[in-house]
Amino acid sequence: MRTKAANASPSSKNLTTHELKKARRREQWRANKAKHRKLKDEKELRIMREIKMLYHLSVHKLTANLLPVINQSSTSGADEPARGIQLSSSISTEQAAAVAMALSNDKSFLHKLKESERPLVIENLNELAIDEWKKTEQKEKERVARIKHKREELKELIACTAGLKREIVQLKSRKAELRKLQHPLVQIVAGFHCFFQIGMKQEQMPDVRNYQRTYGYTPALQVLFDLQREEFDSLQSLKLHWLWYRSQFRQFELSITSYESLEVGEHTIIKTIGTLLLGIDPAHVKHGEKHQTIVCPLLQQFEFENANHVVKRITSEVDLIGGVQRAQGHIDPKDIFHTLRGLSQDFQTNSYCTSVWK
Repeated sequence: MRTKAANASPSSKNLTTHELKKARRREQWRANKAKHRKLKDEKELRIMREIKMLYHLSVHKLTANLLPVINQSSTSGADEPARGIQLSSSISTEQAAAVAMALSNDKSFLHKLKESERPLVIENLNELAIDEWKKTEQKEKERVARIKHKREELKELIACTAGLKREIVQLKSRKAELRKLQHPLVQIVAGFHCFFQIGMKQEQMPDVRNYQRTYGYTPALQVLFDLQREEFDSLQSLKLHWLWYRSQFRQFELSITSYESLEVGEHTIIKTIGTLLLGIDPAHVKHGEKHQTIVCPLLQQFEFENANHVVKRITSEVDLIGGVQRAQGHIDPKDIFHTLRGLSQDFQTNSYCTSVWK
């Protein structure tokens, strides 16, 4: 230990432990860098050897194919005057390869050979390159064809999947509609509406005077605007009133588009959406004038008790304003009000309304 301390430089004695570690790391980094550079040089040298070997093999193959043609070309043109490049009959393998590579890169020489009577020289010069190019081109065509085929299969699969998704959505919506229609209360309301659509004309109405003496009122529609909102306490009451309404209009046709059920506590509400077609004769019929027809949006709600399926309340709303706007395309509220007032006057004075009171 004393000998080492004696041989150490004076400057190293003053270094701290941290500085010594830093110096060792710096020296280790230099050694690793030199080792890495050596490995890199060895790898590059090995690659260059492999490239040189492949180059010699390709030169040998090219020379074997071109040497007979080059020698034949040089011997056949010995009697002719020298023009341009002259080839020796005693050309070596390396020289033939160099000449072949030089001639293959000389465009003017290739053009002269192409116009001469010996085109085989050009074919032999480019034979290997053309074969390799054809193989590469064929492989590329096959690869492109495979990619195109896979792309077409993928498109067909995507289209088929999209079609199946649409069918699934349609089946789900159809299933939901069937479930709604299978609800027992929905079937009751649907059967009731079916009567208005099919069997209303064959239904017999009671005598007006007897009904009024018995119940003290008439179920006839007094004012057209009463259709906008009505309430009934049973299906029989709704049936009786609407049968009377049917006799007061030229046309009175019901159409239902959807049913929807909603459970609220101990009650179930069946909501129906549709249209009601009303045909009203004018009060003063003119020559060639026809009755007016409007198709009004309809909303009816039937409230049932879940225990005994008895109707507690029925609300019926007929959108007369929407019907007039749909029929005539009026947007101005004044025009809509004017049309509705005329329809109301025609309804009160036409024969269908007055026949109920006779």
